Amino acid sequence: MKGLVVKESSDTIYALLGIENQSEIHYAMPVRNLLYDTLNYASQVSKKSAEYRKARKEQREKGNDRNFKETKAEFLSGFHKKDRLKPVFTLTVYFGTDDWDAPRSLREMFDIKEHSLLELLPDYPLLLILPKEISDFDLFHSEFGHLMHIIGVSDDRYEMKQFIEGLRDNHFSLSHTAAEILNEFIGFSIQTEEQEEEVDMGKVCKALLDERQLGIQEERKIIVTQLHKEGFSVDFIARIVQIPENEVANILSYSDVKAND
Repeated sequence: MKGLVVKESSDTIYALLGIENQSEIHYAMPVRNLLYDTLNYASQVSKKSAEYRKARKEQREKGNDRNFKETKAEFLSGFHKKDRLKPVFTLTVYFGTDDWDAPRSLREMFDIKEHSLLELLPDYPLLLILPKEISDFDLFHSEFGHLMHIIGVSDDRYEMKQFIEGLRDNHFSLSHTAAEILNEFIGFSIQTEEQEEEVDMGKVCKALLDERQLGIQEERKIIVTQLHKEGFSVDFIARIVQIPENEVANILSYSDVKAND
């Protein structure tokens, strides 16, 4: 999603905002966003240059060349002294649940130990929205805050429970589009109907919690089975996985049954 207007008055645009939606970590994001912004600035300069060429041609055809005022430097630049660029911001919204361990600025991508040299290089910091780093979701005045909150706690069963507890006395809902975003970017399987404009948020969170619990159980079974194959004892596995020994025994018994089927 690109070219969203940040502020506009009448026919004047004061700034442009571009949105980059990321479901995966991108280790070259500073360069990627810098390229987008640079291309936009270059496009603004080219547009101005084209406007001046058109104006010169029109005046020339009318025989009024002298009415078009510009210096030699302005002619060569294609951009006049009083011209100004519209600021461009590219905002990266990360929908993943893993911690963002990629560079957050252009300088972080250089392998330079000399600090004085590094300071000479222009930097480009990322504008990032990371669900796990948002401390106050009430700052958002739309469902985007709820969406970020769900993503931020989606891999933490305790935090998800706390979130659901907070919904008991309040009615919240997510749009059909927001539910589809969770399905697309986070890999959830929230059932929605095409004609359904809103999805009850309590039901959504309960579904996510149940799904997360199923995932934890499956992951636990895999770990228990693998450790058992490596020759570790039931009591050792129970301590490592932090579940009762009888539960470990049940998992192993179930695995043996499946293996013999």
